[in-house]
Amino acid sequence: MYHYLLHGINIQSEIKLSQLSLVQSTSYDAEIRLSDFDPFKDEALKEGINFRVTENAVFLFWKDIGSIKIKDGTEILINPEKNQKIDIILPFILGPALAVLLHQRKKVILHASAVEMNGEAVAFMGDTGFGKSTTAMILQRKGHPMVSDDILSVNLTRREYPTVNPGTPVIKLRYDVTELLKEEEHIGKIFYENPIKKFYQIKDWTNKKTLRLKSIYILKNEDEINLETYNGHEAFLALIANSFLIRLFNKQEKLDNFRQCHKIIEKVPIKLLSTGKDLENLDNLADIIIKEEKK
Repeated sequence: MYHYLLHGINIQSEIKLSQLSLVQSTSYDAEIRLSDFDPFKDEALKEGINFRVTENAVFLFWKDIGSIKIKDGTEILINPEKNQKIDIILPFILGPALAVLLHQRKKVILHASAVEMNGEAVAFMGDTGFGKSTTAMILQRKGHPMVSDDILSVNLTRREYPTVNPGTPVIKLRYDVTELLKEEEHIGKIFYENPIKKFYQIKDWTNKKTLRLKSIYILKNEDEINLETYNGHEAFLALIANSFLIRLFNKQEKLDNFRQCHKIIEKVPIKLLSTGKDLENLDNLADIIIKEEKK
């Protein structure tokens, strides 16, 4: 068995997760293992193209890849398609399946990327293609280690402020961004590609186990770079819109998510950042963020 630390939880895995560093542990909070199951056996309370929510578990599935069952915040069960390599299903384990597990463990899961700045976490949210990963990557190249990409788990257990735990040391970048960055070896090792993005195992990752969530930037794709503060109502709606897997939530979970997002905006400043549409301006964008976070 292999042991890993992800998003603040100890995970025991039957499958070697080659993108992660092993940790020494005699106990675990959750496990990943191979299993044979039928995702369509039990009645669905909610379902979509590639998911089913039943009374006891959440099932995720993809054609020609396989199925994943997530249960009780303690189990991720993997059922790959026949003759399918485990490496192909790894991005789905470390992405949506892990996000479901974290949600079951009552963490707030945001569709966001984050970097470490001045010992604290600064996060970036926005619609797909708006530059969350790209913004984080540019800041990483300027000396600010990555904290998480695409999935950010937020803890609200402290009264003083929300905290985050480092996620999977993997980043997904569009092909046009990787072409602009050119020196791919400085990003990390490519371990998976799809028609839209390359998946990299990041070299420069935070070494902190817990970080205070200092700021959240909502990215907006407009022609010119601009930065402004979001007010309470707009910030609240933005957090709701960027809550990961919200389509899987039941009524009570949505209410809980509303309360959690409200707690976040009470403690963390939310800012609206128009990124500009020219990739050549990425350095300028990063400098604006760095200047803002020094205030």
